[in-house]
Amino acid sequence: MTARSPRRLRSLSIATYALLTATAAGCAGLPQFLKENDDKIVAVDVALQPDKALVDRTRAPEAYVTLVRRFVRASDVHSLSAAVANVMATTRLDQVNLRATGYQSGNWNGVSGTAMVLDLSPELLRLEERIVDATRMFAVNPEPAESFIVTPDGTRMTDAAIDRVFAFVPEASGANFRPHVMTTSMQGGSLESQPFEAFTFKPSSALVYQLGQHGAPQRILWTWTGESGARRP
Repeated sequence: MTARSPRRLRSLSIATYALLTATAAGCAGLPQFLKENDDKIVAVDVALQPDKALVDRTRAPEAYVTLVRRFVRASDVHSLSAAVANVMATTRLDQVNLRATGYQSGNWNGVSGTAMVLDLSPELLRLEERIVDATRMFAVNPEPAESFIVTPDGTRMTDAAIDRVFAFVPEASGANFRPHVMTTSMQGGSLESQPFEAFTFKPSSALVYQLGQHGAPQRILWTWTGESGARRP
């Protein structure tokens, strides 16, 4: 396994977020299994959910645009979701244009396949940076506690996947952010050779996924429904 940086310290106390989560509203509840594993570590993917324009184009309702990946304590997923909700609620989504420019095959956050690549607009970059900043306080270094990492199906996360998630910030964020859409309906490299007419769509919501053994999203932990905070189930 590659060497990792020292354990990250949280920049703010989690207690600071008590005021934010106490007035929470309108967000889907977190799954029961998190309560049962609150002493564990989960790998999460905070992503944008595209609007109907992309779903109609790809015919894939499970499409998503990754903004950041983190290792966090299961007990902190609620507070992390509240932080994401507050960023989303203070973002003019109608001004965030997502422009798809073509297909590209390769390795995307450890997942090999074909992705629809997007232009990195100033508005999208600003949203990505705000989500990175908002989730920074919850990030943990999994190296001293890899046996505590839990995946949706109970398998051990691979060393390569752990390294990729841990290194997402800064290696795939900020100036290195490569916005793209991964969908389960995209298969093979043949899409790259097909004619592609660029089109624009918008984000409609935000999701927090739990990552599986190889670093692919496997379970939705939380969905933003348009308001600040993250309601407790």
